[in-house]
Amino acid sequence: MSLKEIYRQAALKAVEDGIFPDEADLVPWIKANCSFDPDNLFFLVLGIGAEIGDILAQRKGFRNQVHEIMTGIHASKTSERKEA
Repeated sequence: MSLKEIYRQAALKAVEDGIFPDEADLVPWIKANCSFDPDNLFFLVLGIGAEIGDILAQRKGFRNQVHEIMTGIHASKTSERKEA
């Protein structure tokens, strides 16, 4: 299993548990549910958090969280142009 797949599986479980990709929710969840070297906490938060963001965006119909953000930016700029 690749590291990305491990992050994805952890993120799916975190989302199932109602965890969002913010440090206040994610760090305690990781500490309670993952066995890891404390020096690696940053990488777990980054990897699992990114996967949670993608999962939540995909549930809204986007490819990933970057697609969701870019779609929102484009829509915002388009509406600004129409108002001007």
